[in-house]
Amino acid sequence: MVTTLEYPLSPKYIPNWTIGEALRELIANAFDVDADAKVSWSDGVASITDSGAGIAKSFWVIGEGNHGEIGQFGEGLKMAMLVLARDNYSVTVETVGYTVVPSLVYSEQYEAKVLALTMGGNIRDEGTSVKVECSHDQFIDAHNRFLRLYPRPFADEELNILRDPGSLFINGVYASHMDSLWGYNITDKTMTNRDRSVLDLDGVQRHMDKTIRALSSPALIYELLHHAVMNTSDHGKLAEYNVMVTPIEENRQLWCSVFSEIFGAKACISDCNTRNDRFLETSGYKVVWSSLPYATRHILKSSGVPTSTQIIKEMGEIPLAYVNEYDLTEDESNVLGIAVAIAEPLTKGALVNNVRVVDSFPSNMNQDMMGLYANNDVYLLRSILGSLEETAGVLIHERIHGLGFDDATVAFESKMTELLGVLATKASQVEE
Repeated sequence: MVTTLEYPLSPKYIPNWTIGEALRELIANAFDVDADAKVSWSDGVASITDSGAGIAKSFWVIGEGNHGEIGQFGEGLKMAMLVLARDNYSVTVETVGYTVVPSLVYSEQYEAKVLALTMGGNIRDEGTSVKVECSHDQFIDAHNRFLRLYPRPFADEELNILRDPGSLFINGVYASHMDSLWGYNITDKTMTNRDRSVLDLDGVQRHMDKTIRALSSPALIYELLHHAVMNTSDHGKLAEYNVMVTPIEENRQLWCSVFSEIFGAKACISDCNTRNDRFLETSGYKVVWSSLPYATRHILKSSGVPTSTQIIKEMGEIPLAYVNEYDLTEDESNVLGIAVAIAEPLTKGALVNNVRVVDSFPSNMNQDMMGLYANNDVYLLRSILGSLEETAGVLIHERIHGLGFDDATVAFESKMTELLGVLATKASQVEE
């Protein structure tokens, strides 16, 4: 006997769904029932067949269904029927004991177009077969949304990280694209709503937090850090660079090791003390700051990668062998004394405890340096004491650091310009 059931479902319902979403739902239902369900296409027809127990007739009642067995929400098949009928795609559902064909009809009872299901008997005794008229491109689009049908290589199978940048899957079904270094498969179905159109973005963020926190592959940590160094323009958008986590205890040393592998054994993270950073750089250290996104620096600091301030504190007093003032020649002492007399009034208030002279700076420092400000002391290269102009200029430069100004900043350049103006004015007054 053939019967027709009218559903109070308008074709205007779920307007964002296309045949792609309908086929996706049909395939997902089949895999929920049978992990070995067969999905194929031939001569303009997609076939989706499982070997489950079939669909009980009570399933077609709105709100009823084999929740967790056929689909997550029990309504995906109904929604697929509506969309396929609305868009004029021929579809037949053959299950144990009966066959269903959807269509749109004008309902006298509801005085509107609604979904109708025509049901007739059959002799099928196992599983469900769905046949949908569609193009090969439409089939492939739906087919490729499933990891089990179109596998992507794993970067880390245990953590469900995929070698498919930007792809987000929910329980093996493609859900969305995001800006990310890798792809992710989240096995929690609750991360999306009934029709898979809305994601729980907070839940996705928590999943990524947990995943990156648990990274145990040196290759993946290297990839994350190396990409951060080489692609600074991506920092603002890549999801991995917005995750602030503390690696689990057993993985912390791994992050440190990879950091050293990329930047070198004498590498540290800046903590915004430019003076310390510049001193360490002249001492042969690699100070990492702008080349890493903030969240990544947080991960590294929490892993025990040292900061520039920590290293300075561990060094104690700067290990420079300076010349005893009594060993300077008379000419050198005179030049130094006059230079100090010129520089001190100009840079009044500078935090400078001592002005010391060194024969040379250590070999691991920049050998073009003529002066250094470190730990509130100024160090001058002895060879410049042959020139009052050079000595005074270098001393003024280093004492400006004692006023709190850092190299290569607008503030430093402005202060230096101001002092040059003062010196030029005084020189013109003397000449007059």
